[in-house]
Amino acid sequence: FSNNIFSKNLFETDQKLINFQDSNINNIKDEEITKIKLQNLNIIFKNVLSENDYNKVKREINEDFANSLIKNIIIEDENIINNSYSANIKVNFNKKFIINYLRKKELSYVEFHPKNFLIIVFEKNDINKNLFFKKNEFYYFLNNKENKFNNFYNIPNFDINDKYILSVEDIEQRNFKNINLVKNKYNSKNIILIEQKKDFNTSFIDIFYVNENEFIKLKSYNLDSINYDNFFKNLKLLILDYWKSHNSIQNVKLNLINCEIHSLNIYELKEIKKIIDDISIINQIELLSMTLNKNLYKINFYGNLDIFKTLLSMNNVILKENVNNCIIKLK
Repeated sequence: FSNNIFSKNLFETDQKLINFQDSNINNIKDEEITKIKLQNLNIIFKNVLSENDYNKVKREINEDFANSLIKNIIIEDENIINNSYSANIKVNFNKKFIINYLRKKELSYVEFHPKNFLIIVFEKNDINKNLFFKKNEFYYFLNNKENKFNNFYNIPNFDINDKYILSVEDIEQRNFKNINLVKNKYNSKNIILIEQKKDFNTSFIDIFYVNENEFIKLKSYNLDSINYDNFFKNLKLLILDYWKSHNSIQNVKLNLINCEIHSLNIYELKEIKKIIDDISIINQIELLSMTLNKNLYKINFYGNLDIFKTLLSMNNVILKENVNNCIIKLK
């Protein structure tokens, strides 16, 4: 999957407004804050874990467990008038505590979600076959700027080049050469193919994730009617769960790499070191040798090298590795 565009920090939670009327304000306030703790912790675990692993964890989520992971609680704009109460509440969890918990459980997790999955719809019936058909209802829904999925799904431009690069025959014959040309055109490794066959009032739908050399079927539907909002909401969950299973950070085995950190001065070196120290997959970083503007470090980390590179890149640091050496520096 493409790693050049990512969602917000999955370990952060949103501020929530609470307001109520009651003669026992303190008790109700505590109850509301407890609800926010549990809701937000569930959201974090849903975001970073696969569905299967989340189901293992959710049984343990209670108030005591949530309290053990909390960093702080921020209360703003608090107003108490007679029996009326309102405030903006933000519950912040300690990311390191959560990672340590997952590490003890040997559960894999993700640090980010990708965005902008290119949607290609191939519709057919007994007479016609259409590809890049702008009036298709899937495209029509996603083309509406008011839909909630604009940051997750991307649709083609429907220009003449699309049909020139990729034909119906290319899809049917799994011509990956031309499929990869479309990926290059839209600068995306993330393609979801929706094959829709209409038979009277029923749509037979197969959903595929298309990688470099394989069509991987994620789901099949037989639908008499389609609620497009629900369809794309469920598709997003399906895609992310598949993505998590192939991009999660394993928490069992440590990997080792020796890298030179190149910096122009001590301040730049401190900045790079801090970025590396703050990355959740890092277990230990140890200085091996020092030279001018170039220090050699031994780095122990979980996950794999590609994920390490990606997390560095998200913080404007690059890691280059070849046969002779490994170099880390600011972009």
